[in-house]
Amino acid sequence: MTDTTTPTDRYRYAFPDAFAGLTARQADILADTLTLGTQRGTSVSTATARDIAAKIRGLLAD
Repeated sequence: MTDTTTPTDRYRYAFPDAFAGLTARQADILADTLTLGTQRGTSVSTATARDIAAKIRGLLAD
């Protein structure tokens, strides 16, 4: 059986506060950003996820 969990779903579970109130588009961008960071060896903390989410909210207010 294949895993159908998306990066957005995984990170939304790990950092629910960061994803609260984001649109689907903003949530996908946050998940992609966190994925790129972890692929480059950067650890992701709750505070980092919240900071990035706040920047995305400000830049992409729908």
